[in-house]
Amino acid sequence: AAAWPSKAASVVNSAGGFAALAVQNLLGAMAAAGASSNEACIHIPTVLAALPELQPGRPASGAGNSSAAACAAFAAAWVGVPLHVFLPWTSQLLARLGDAEGRVLQQPLEALASRFPQRVYLPFTMSQHHWKRHTSSTTTSRHQQQQSSAAAVARAQQLSSLLSGPSLGPLPEFVAALDDLTYPVQRLNAWKAVWGPLVSNAPDKERAELPAELALMWREEMHPDIIARHLPAGITGTATAGVRTIGSRARRAVQTACEAFAAAAAKAVASKLGPDGQLPPRMTVQGFLELWGSLHAAAMADGKQHPRTEYHPQGVVAVERLSRWLGRFAEQQGSPGSTRMPLLLPKMLSISNAAAFALEYNYAHTTTVTSSTAGNSSSIRTGSYFLLADSSGPVAIHGFGKFVTTFGSKQMPKKLVVHGSDFREHTFVVKGGEDVRIDERIEQLFVVMAGLAQQHPGCAARQLHAALLTYDVVPASPRLGLLGFVEGTAPMLSLVERTAPKDAVHAADMVYAQAFMPTKAAPGYTPYTNAWARKDDVMLEVLHKAQRELPWDALRHCLRCRALHPESWLAMRATYTASLAASSAAGYLVGLGDRHLANLLVVEGTGAVVPIDFGYAFGTAVLALPIAELAPFRLTRQVANVLQPHSASGLLKPAMAAWIDAAMQGQQVLGSIMQVFLAEPLGEWQQERKALSQLASGAAAGSTAGSAEAGSSDAAAAAAGDEQGADVADLKVNQVRLRIAGHNPVGIICSEARANARFPTAYPAMERVLTGAAAGPHSRRQQVTAHGLLQAGPDAIAEVLLELATDERLLCRAYQGWRPYV
Repeated sequence: AAAWPSKAASVVNSAGGFAALAVQNLLGAMAAAGASSNEACIHIPTVLAALPELQPGRPASGAGNSSAAACAAFAAAWVGVPLHVFLPWTSQLLARLGDAEGRVLQQPLEALASRFPQRVYLPFTMSQHHWKRHTSSTTTSRHQQQQSSAAAVARAQQLSSLLSGPSLGPLPEFVAALDDLTYPVQRLNAWKAVWGPLVSNAPDKERAELPAELALMWREEMHPDIIARHLPAGITGTATAGVRTIGSRARRAVQTACEAFAAAAAKAVASKLGPDGQLPPRMTVQGFLELWGSLHAAAMADGKQHPRTEYHPQGVVAVERLSRWLGRFAEQQGSPGSTRMPLLLPKMLSISNAAAFALEYNYAHTTTVTSSTAGNSSSIRTGSYFLLADSSGPVAIHGFGKFVTTFGSKQMPKKLVVHGSDFREHTFVVKGGEDVRIDERIEQLFVVMAGLAQQHPGCAARQLHAALLTYDVVPASPRLGLLGFVEGTAPMLSLVERTAPKDAVHAADMVYAQAFMPTKAAPGYTPYTNAWARKDDVMLEVLHKAQRELPWDALRHCLRCRALHPESWLAMRATYTASLAASSAAGYLVGLGDRHLANLLVVEGTGAVVPIDFGYAFGTAVLALPIAELAPFRLTRQVANVLQPHSASGLLKPAMAAWIDAAMQGQQVLGSIMQVFLAEPLGEWQQERKALSQLASGAAAGSTAGSAEAGSSDAAAAAAGDEQGADVADLKVNQVRLRIAGHNPVGIICSEARANARFPTAYPAMERVLTGAAAGPHSRRQQVTAHGLLQAGPDAIAEVLLELATDERLLCRAYQGWRPYV
């Protein structure tokens, strides 16, 4: 403070510290910008970052210790900011409700809940689930998290009352109906992923008593979700089709897939537990496993290999076959005397939808109703909402398509068509049995990166902010979500197969897979680990042999055939280049993995690349997978050859460097957004933490097996497991922060591979290839320090990334399912 000019120091001190001054001025600027400024939305995380208490080790006095003053400044100034500016950051506000600053964040949250109840309801229920799990947990090592969750529950009482009753309209019923689209096997698998870690370490399953947490979960969540809520009222062990009255008509209801399974599951549970389906007081782990086995058997056909068709209909299915509520929604809305609030079209809470939220703010609580039959505009009045049907206001749902399409992937998602009040069809993918919050948060980061790119001269000149295509992701529950369907796209693999000779991709698969066939001596994934000990020339020949099965330009030829004339092809290739550069750079910055050919879509009319499925983000593809995905993004032969006759590296490097530079300049904003990952870690991360802990414990036990003192060996193994698994969320977020700060990608990927306990023997060979030692002195990786900040800046980072992505010594050891030869 002494180094500051006296006048500046006086201003800071009078405001209560630098943090309070920043909060006061940022919120003041947002208030002055008004409702028309979307740029204000980007800076809300910066405001939130100024509010928490000081971190341990920071000085306890001076201008930096201004948390209380910053909170007071926030409480005084937030009311002047247009309310919809806070809406995209609802999850961030809720995640910090239990912290010290939660008492001031409670105020804007309650205002949001009052004005945007349907937008706040879903993230609030997700946070409620997190608070409930941690307040009921018996793990003493998470005492601080329990206290935070308890404080959040206490502060959320008013929120809970605001988000109930008629203001929500039919939203809770809508969520339940979407959940009905999840097939029984996917529902059972999702629950098993939750309870499995609770019993996996039981030493004697026949004698070990079932954990109290699991028994509570069965009573309050699993049994209602799998059986009870799908049965007619008063029915426990059996279920029959009933009669429902909709409007003025009554008709016999056909059993849905979930109702049919619930009837069979209720019988199986009743035979073991009695008609109420509740677990006995001292049930063993083995007893619960047998119970779960009977539920799984009830869902399977007689051969036990495939699910029963009546519970898992394939292809195009009538929507009433899966959800009676969705099928009859339009009739319910049109029935006489219907005065409930309308059901708004789901939207992701992100700054990309800020303009739509501003319109909702303006139309909310309108009491004047007009009607026009002469013009093109009409209005719909329900409750206190006034919805224009000409798309100038918030869009309400008027009905659903009569059929849903079931995709054949693991979770069997459903394509659902929604009819809106704007006279348009909105298509969503309903994904059950999976937590889509990671997809939502990655898309939010992408949207913010695009906003930062729009303000960056290098990115703006190349229109990169528009090149990264995103879509809405709306989590509805910890096991259910809605994803916007990207029209006019096809997976890259599909485009390659269209123009490649018949079965050419399959032939390449077989050639590559032969080098990694498991044997008795090397079972499972061991051949991939052993490949790092084999000579580079041998593995490179495997890759090249598989590549020779395919034309070099299969993807390029497919896209070129979509162009009507040469100028159109040049425009398509330019769009492809910009979107590939933006999506590759953004994907690297968030540690995105699992970039196989089905997770990269291409808009066939424009050539734009659309990344999807972000389950393996934040370095998970290296940190946790048994076969590390070391390439930072996909730039394999077919992907790169679309840019011919130009060099892929030459075209992509300037655009990628500009994107990385924009992210580095906005690293404070991006870092603040990622705080929600630490406050509310995903369920998958919790499971990953336990798996890493077990791996590290086993490795430590093996390394100390020869110790003379068995007790010290066990203690060392346990300590290693705790150290490895305790802070997976911190590790993941920190790795992304290093990326955004401009650290060398080689050092970051090496540290992730070193943290994976599966690679102790293969890691030296991995490091040799990653650092470019095998590529020779001309490699850019050999000319810079492997660890720490790259002083050469974004250009050097882009060069290193492009080298890594095209290094065939990495690609020739990649997983066969990733298809590095395509």
